[in-house]
Amino acid sequence: MPPLLEVVDGSRSFPGVVALKTVNLQIQPGTVHALIGENGAGKSTLIKALSGAQSLSSGQILWNGQEVHLRPDLALELGIATVFQELMLVPQLTAAQNILLGREQMVTRGGLMQRAEIRRRASQALSALQLNVELDTPVQFLSLANRQLVEIARAVDREIKLLILDEPTSSLSGVEIERMLDLIRRIRKKGVSVLFVSHKLPEVLAIADRVTVLRDGEVVADLPAAGLTEEQLVKLMVGRELEEQYPYVAVPAGRTVLDVRGLSGFTGRFSDIDLQVRAGEVVGITGLIGSGRSALMRAIFGIDRYQKGTIQVGEERLPVGNPAESLHRGLVLLPENRKDEGLWLALSVAENIAMTKLKQLSVPFGWKSNLKVGQFAKDLIQRYRVKTASPWTAVGQLSGGNQQKVIIGRALSIQPRCVLFDEPTRGIDVGAKYEIYRIINQLKESGIAVLMVSSELNEVMGLSDRLLVMRRGRIAGVFERPQFTAEAIGQTALGVKEATL
Repeated sequence: MPPLLEVVDGSRSFPGVVALKTVNLQIQPGTVHALIGENGAGKSTLIKALSGAQSLSSGQILWNGQEVHLRPDLALELGIATVFQELMLVPQLTAAQNILLGREQMVTRGGLMQRAEIRRRASQALSALQLNVELDTPVQFLSLANRQLVEIARAVDREIKLLILDEPTSSLSGVEIERMLDLIRRIRKKGVSVLFVSHKLPEVLAIADRVTVLRDGEVVADLPAAGLTEEQLVKLMVGRELEEQYPYVAVPAGRTVLDVRGLSGFTGRFSDIDLQVRAGEVVGITGLIGSGRSALMRAIFGIDRYQKGTIQVGEERLPVGNPAESLHRGLVLLPENRKDEGLWLALSVAENIAMTKLKQLSVPFGWKSNLKVGQFAKDLIQRYRVKTASPWTAVGQLSGGNQQKVIIGRALSIQPRCVLFDEPTRGIDVGAKYEIYRIINQLKESGIAVLMVSSELNEVMGLSDRLLVMRRGRIAGVFERPQFTAEAIGQTALGVKEATL
């Protein structure tokens, strides 16, 4: 049987960067084909070429054996749909309206939209995939897991033949991940091929029929998934063995740096939170999506106001809802959504890094000094090993791992006392994760307190000295490191049993 889609000697170059080098890829009908590689390996460039968002510099793309020159509209016409990691939904529209977005003519009569017909068609699309999502809710109020389901339902409802999923489980926890994998299996049973792009190797091995590994823009392996191990894939991705995936270091904890007492948010997002983080300590927070973890972090930093409780850094109490004062007291937050909340994508790497230091990097009369900004950025780029062609490259052109290192470099440039990490390795490959883990350990060794939220249980268990489990907005369990087991923590998160507080 000929491949459904084939890339023949595909290459793509940008100024100063060769993103893809004579890549060859074959996707067979009705299979799940995984594409893995470190950040910067060329995965995003290849996905964009297959979705029609970018063209190849050289090489061919064949669809059912015929060469095609893809554009986004032609890709959809042929039956290729892509769900990017950064979802392409209209926040103000309902789930039903987003599912039918771009095909409104199908539900229009006499020039007027038929709301009942939109809802019926959207319900039909969800039912076909055995999904349950609130159709009349604006997607901005849905969980990230449900937003992803809306986008996938929109794609599959077009009667596609190839679905490209870019990191579909990057922000999901255990239960949501299993649901997503079951959904992919159902899609495959319908005869639809899936290109599954992920950094989560256990999921790759659980779902894929075949795995292609990219490294530095080249295909270094294309193998059947059966019989492969995580260790083999890691070595293929990074070109070396990782001696320890989660490099924990033991450091004697000092005095309490962050002290949160009786914190409760509005609308019940979190309630009666007590937690303390000491100097040189990593305290992890885990729990299911919607358990209140990110809302808690935003309130502690001051982005969101809270109803009652106190937050203290050292001996000083923080005012409610004042991020600037939090920074002044030495508390910094690295947000979960780095593209929307952590970076100015159109600005350069240097400008993003220097954002918190503009006063010190200015010349008389307040003018910003590009010379000072560039030198300051170069130092941090080297220190945190940010891969960029130039300090003046737009940060939006960097890989996810390098974007995260830009945010970390900027945050640490203020010499904080406590760092809040919300999903520090979301959408980041195994090699870049290891570098970020090393940075977290360096913070710990230098006496900085770390509070870290992560959906990856192995990650939060691997790095934390103490672990808090949140469920329905409350702390349902507290575990010291000798007590860490995936079973006990998972059962507490699901409410199967309560841990000792």
